[in-house]
Amino acid sequence: MHTATARLAVAFSIFALAVACGEPSDPTAPDLAVDFGMDAPTEDLAALEGGLVDALVRDTLEPDGPTPDLASDMAVDLAMDAGPTAFTADELQAIFAVRCLGCHIGGNTLGGLALDPDLRTQTVNVPALGALDIDRIEPGDHRRSYLFHKLAYTYLDVGGSGDPMPLGPGRFTDFELERLALFIDGLPVDLREQCEVEGDEDGDSLADCNDPDCQAAPTCQSELCENGADDDGDLAADCDDDDCAGFPACLVEICGNDLDDDQDTFDDCNDDDCLMEAACRVPYSEEEIQGLFSIYCAGCHTAGGASGGLRLDPPFAANTVNLPAVRGLFDRIEPGDRQRSFLYRKIEGTHVDVGGGDPMPPPPRVRLQALQIERIGLWIDSLAPIGDPELCGNLIDDNGDGFVDCDDARCRAELFCQAEDCDDHVDNDGDFLVDCFDPECGGAQGCGAAEDCGNLRDDDGDGLVDCADPGCNGDPACAAPEVCDNGADDDGDGFTDCADADCVGTPACQAGEDCDNLADDDGDGLVDCADPSCAGNAVCLRAEVCDNGRDDDGDGQSDCADADCAGGAACRVEVCNDQLDNDLDGFADCDDADCDGQPVCGVEACANGLDDNLDGLTDCADPDCAAALVCADEICDDQVDNDLDRLVDCADPDCVVAAYCLPEICGNGIDDNRRNGTDCADPDCALVPACGDEICDNGVDDNVNGQTDCLDVQCALTRTCLAPYTQQELQVLFSGRCGCHTGPAPLGQMSLSPPFTADTVNIRALAGGGLDLIEPGDPANSFLLQKLLGTQGARGGSRMPQGGAALTAAQLARIGFFIEDYVAP
Repeated sequence: MHTATARLAVAFSIFALAVACGEPSDPTAPDLAVDFGMDAPTEDLAALEGGLVDALVRDTLEPDGPTPDLASDMAVDLAMDAGPTAFTADELQAIFAVRCLGCHIGGNTLGGLALDPDLRTQTVNVPALGALDIDRIEPGDHRRSYLFHKLAYTYLDVGGSGDPMPLGPGRFTDFELERLALFIDGLPVDLREQCEVEGDEDGDSLADCNDPDCQAAPTCQSELCENGADDDGDLAADCDDDDCAGFPACLVEICGNDLDDDQDTFDDCNDDDCLMEAACRVPYSEEEIQGLFSIYCAGCHTAGGASGGLRLDPPFAANTVNLPAVRGLFDRIEPGDRQRSFLYRKIEGTHVDVGGGDPMPPPPRVRLQALQIERIGLWIDSLAPIGDPELCGNLIDDNGDGFVDCDDARCRAELFCQAEDCDDHVDNDGDFLVDCFDPECGGAQGCGAAEDCGNLRDDDGDGLVDCADPGCNGDPACAAPEVCDNGADDDGDGFTDCADADCVGTPACQAGEDCDNLADDDGDGLVDCADPSCAGNAVCLRAEVCDNGRDDDGDGQSDCADADCAGGAACRVEVCNDQLDNDLDGFADCDDADCDGQPVCGVEACANGLDDNLDGLTDCADPDCAAALVCADEICDDQVDNDLDRLVDCADPDCVVAAYCLPEICGNGIDDNRRNGTDCADPDCALVPACGDEICDNGVDDNVNGQTDCLDVQCALTRTCLAPYTQQELQVLFSGRCGCHTGPAPLGQMSLSPPFTADTVNIRALAGGGLDLIEPGDPANSFLLQKLLGTQGARGGSRMPQGGAALTAAQLARIGFFIEDYVAP
């Protein structure tokens, strides 16, 4: 802006401070007048002409010398102009900051219009309120820009209403309007921030991701570091994105530096990340294992706990090594053999098929790391066995542990040590004797009962019915002898002639039956064990046991390959996850003992990253874990570790997208993290330049709002940017605005007639509550200033001046500075 033009514009602008907000010429005008406000009326422009204008111009432009001939300077400058050039946005912002101060600047939004802190965001492509289809500023077309028409006084031509902007001497000159038109016409039609291109394309002093327009742009999103997605659109997802450097899940454990590098609470060789490190695949010491048990088993097996009879307090080895497990098939610790150590199997979670109970530690407590379990296993494997192996049927305590044969935990899994079930037709203990034929069943129900020789039943369970049972020899029902060659069953035992055991050795049945040669030796049409002659023969006494891997009945077929086992329960396979009782034993799926130890019937451990029961659902996704504390949702603002992962609130990755844990964006007008306040009111923004104070005389835009020093609204009312009134200037102002107090009968006996200081300085105010009208050096306790500010209270009468607009903030500040500096003569 040329010197003379600038001086004249500023002079008009300062003068307009007193008259910028007047009454509307048409108080009923709707629509666009609402948008731009209705400038307040001047009280008496004539009263402000002359001395006040000169004083204001001199005070603002030439504080140290006389005011030049502005008209002459302007004429010279204009004569030198080759033609008008477009305003810059900063030049327009500076002009509006002065001419529109009371209505649309400094927090004033008369009619909904603010022209600060950034002119463009408030006007460009923003519709004007009202019925017209026209924007406040239409980029590239000043003729369709309503702000231009308000400033050019042509707003009625485009269907507008209300008053022009501004009223009074601050009106834009033709030269300024030409420059404004060039500015608007030069704006890009598509004035939008390009969020991926470096620069401030829309000219709002906020570039790229600092611009609220880019809030939803992919490149301005934060990368969430463990959701498998490229959140910020930079073609790198999660830990491959540099933004995730330092995120706990992306840290790498260094396996020998005594630090928990990945912040997962496990360091070095205690961390599963080091599972494949040779240096870490070494046995724990007994002391190290004792330390682990003290942490992971506290309350259950240590620190006074003895759940299931197991104590692991120091020294734990004394309570475990070579001692039988209460509920398991093995010793608690079998030296040299981790897989036969029930304690190891409990820790590993593979204990179900060798015993019962919960894994160790039980859910929902945190399990040991895989590497920790492996190192415990290596320690067990390194232990030397104590004594000789136990032989399970020699009635000797071979290994010297105090337990003989089947009483020794090492023998519990042997078939020889199983109990015989006396009514299931199975050789449970592998001694080739089934049910009542086994001495263990002596006295069992159904074993030892007398045979009733005439009821067609096997009452004593020996496989022989009625007279075929030797127990019926001599019984009256079996008294008739068998005639061995008449083709009749004379003795009624169900067998005829040579097929009857009674005929063995008789002349008619001289040839004996060889019971295992697959031939009919005695010619009775019956072969081997099907011939009654073989009844009682050892070959034919053995029933086929269908699940012991032996050919018990000597027919060349074993177990389920033997026709004798067709349809038998042992030869039906139970499918453990189809909700059917496949083997017809009355139990389905995991309720069937056949499914014991099957993974699908295992217990889902809820925090190990494995699908333990193979139902396709892992950890907390498995309904079995619904009630586990480790699967609880983390509440991100209650300072409690709800999901027991040792991470609280915003430190927990579960909270990475929670509003409470988001960073505060310090210039978008939103309380992003819903705590502590919005933007600069949030302590998170304390160090953001945009939330700092503007230093008014250093030539730097300290708060990064596009306004430097005195152009910044923070500085507008400071001494650096605003000089005190002189007594002469104040007298002109009071004479023009306070007619109630400058006449012969001043209202309230407060006279501001020349010289106003004679009747105000150190003069007690009638309704001032003990204050003087002007207290030199103390504006806050000067009742006259309180009246001008409107802070005089209910007993202090009306605000001054009455009947017109209040003094502007700049005028009031300069009056305060005058009182502060005034020294009474």
